[in-house]
Amino acid sequence: MIVLLIVYSFIPTYQPTNFPTYQPANLPTYQPTNLLTY
Repeated sequence: MIVLLIVYSFIPTYQPTNFPTYQPANLPTYQPTNLLTY
């Protein structure tokens, strides 16, 4: 999952389309829950 986020951040065509709506919605609730346990 974490590797997938790194790959997506490297794609310049994917960032402006999905990331602006993906980051504030899923990332804040996804990072502290999964990163700490991972």
